[in-house]
Amino acid sequence: MFEWQETRSHACLTELIGDDYRGLLQADGYAAYPAYERAHDGVTWVACWAHARRKFFEALEEGPEQAGFVVELIGSLYADERRWDETGINNPAERAALRQAEWTPRLNWLRRAALGLRQDVLPKSRLGLACQYLLNQWVPLAAHLQHGQTRFDNNAAENTIRPTKLGMKNWLLQWRPPGGHPPPLACGRAGARHLRAAALGHRPPRRRTTLGYPLLAGHLLQTPRQRSARLPARRAHPPAHYDQSGKS
Repeated sequence: MFEWQETRSHACLTELIGDDYRGLLQADGYAAYPAYERAHDGVTWVACWAHARRKFFEALEEGPEQAGFVVELIGSLYADERRWDETGINNPAERAALRQAEWTPRLNWLRRAALGLRQDVLPKSRLGLACQYLLNQWVPLAAHLQHGQTRFDNNAAENTIRPTKLGMKNWLLQWRPPGGHPPPLACGRAGARHLRAAALGHRPPRRRTTLGYPLLAGHLLQTPRQRSARLPARRAHPPAHYDQSGKS
């Protein structure tokens, strides 16, 4: 289920999860997540490898050999994940043991490579920013080795909510209170099967439509009376401060 908020304030995360949550918090590098982890005992932030890989993929033109090495190395981790999914290795303890046994040497190489590359490139270059991003999130990225129940990235969730971003201008009035809540609600319901499939290691079923979920939320989850109540009242006559020509 998805929650819609008007701001990116850190307080929104606490309001959503609460102060009593204990367990894994799998998310991207948005600063609210590590802040929540620091403020709450028993919470472990687990980062997204797709975000880390994307930084190096974007730096391929700048440093094809250096960035290509990192992209290929991270790709080998993804290959292992796919192989374990296909063979049905879904037990968290078994998955964690495999990750520790097969990934520890490669992650050590990856970290040493990022440390070395960071010294050889400009800090604001794409390759420099990619190295800094990877090293800044190294602890939550490496946390996947200890927790076999995690997914390697956030792609399943992000692909499910992507239609809400792609179609914002098409249903602009839906993105204001109270109309802002139905679109992510419908996306959450319609996309739940994708997340369940990903959690089980299966290929998510194909969607019938790409941009239909928020549209469905705006037009089917609300009655005509509810929709019209959000629209501004029409003026029967021009305002008093306007003259006959329509100029103020």
